[in-house]
Amino acid sequence: MDMRLRGEGDGADAAQAISARGGLKIMFLTWSREQETVDRIDLDNAFAILFKPITHRQLETTVNKALRAVGQI
Repeated sequence: MDMRLRGEGDGADAAQAISARGGLKIMFLTWSREQETVDRIDLDNAFAILFKPITHRQLETTVNKALRAVGQI
């Protein structure tokens, strides 16, 4: 989930709506290191927050960790 989305609301709003429906954990990808942004992401108990720019290795490690958490690998 990116924090900046087209239209009203942002990634934190979308993540809260998605989680409320299915209990999914969401990984966030953002440029913002502002404490307010991080706090909003934390309200949803995000699986991970990755700060841009990220490396292929960072993304791969985080995705594999998420898959292990849900028993997919």
